[in-house]
Amino acid sequence: MRPNRTAPDLLNHLVLWLSSGHISRRATVAAGAGGVMALGHPPFDWLAIGLFGLVLCGVIFLGANGVRQAAWIGWWCGLGYFAVLLHWVVEPFLVYPEQDGWMAPFALFFLSGGLALFWAAAFAFARRFASLVVLCIALTVAEGLRSYVLTGFPWGLIGYVWLNSPVSQLAAWVGPHGLTLLTLTLVFLPLAVLRATRSWTALAVLLGGGLAVLVLGYWQGQDPAPRMTDTTLRLIQPNA
Repeated sequence: MRPNRTAPDLLNHLVLWLSSGHISRRATVAAGAGGVMALGHPPFDWLAIGLFGLVLCGVIFLGANGVRQAAWIGWWCGLGYFAVLLHWVVEPFLVYPEQDGWMAPFALFFLSGGLALFWAAAFAFARRFASLVVLCIALTVAEGLRSYVLTGFPWGLIGYVWLNSPVSQLAAWVGPHGLTLLTLTLVFLPLAVLRATRSWTALAVLLGGGLAVLVLGYWQGQDPAPRMTDTTLRLIQPNA
């Protein structure tokens, strides 16, 4: 009779499967994981699925063999993430599709591929230390740089996955980049502990801490509704 596999065994088996596969398979899985991760953001707002995609990105990182491969995998994760997240950029090219439609896929690919370079750098840097904890910090810094470099493009930061949940209220205390770091830590730290220590106790403590953070965010979001006055203010944005 085959022995039952524990969660750490399954995690290590998955990492081994990814690290031993052809680079094309890893690239495909990485792009898919990034795309799934983007589904946690508007207009989809599938939070659990988005966080699952982030878990997959962490597992794929663990299977990277060397810095160059980590950068390659990080780029594919970012490409999938930004391609789904920024799918709306093709819409202006479809106003006159006969004239401009051919440019739509190029616009989406080059924008997504350029932004994915920040993720590639983060994955490569973290791979030097072979640490998911370092990846938490590196990806947070990468997202911060993306928000400012060349005037910045802070659309769809990782922390925005909580946008339509009470946890987003924690941004009032730590800001959007702090929320990104918190999100990455809540997802990657349990993975790191599970793989390194195989300790269910340590994992339970971490998950309990994560649950406490979620409860804190929910509590922060219970502020009373603003008081209504006799003044009506409307903000009108023309359809560009």
